[in-house]
Amino acid sequence: MLRPIKLLPGNTDTYSVVEQVLDPPLLATRIRFVPYSLHLRTVCLRAELIGCRWQVTPLASGISQYVFAYTLIK
Repeated sequence: MLRPIKLLPGNTDTYSVVEQVLDPPLLATRIRFVPYSLHLRTVCLRAELIGCRWQVTPLASGISQYVFAYTLIK
């Protein structure tokens, strides 16, 4: 199921850092970043993704349960 496109605001100068927390968290194999700016000649992007590993645990009822470990992915 695709989620709607979300515009995440970034910094407004060349020195500050902006952190975005995705809530609710997302589960994905691929993420696409498309830099956007009102001023076309000033578009740039640096992204770091921090997340956690997950595993699927089958339950007795045949339903899968997703379990997230607390180790960070770098």
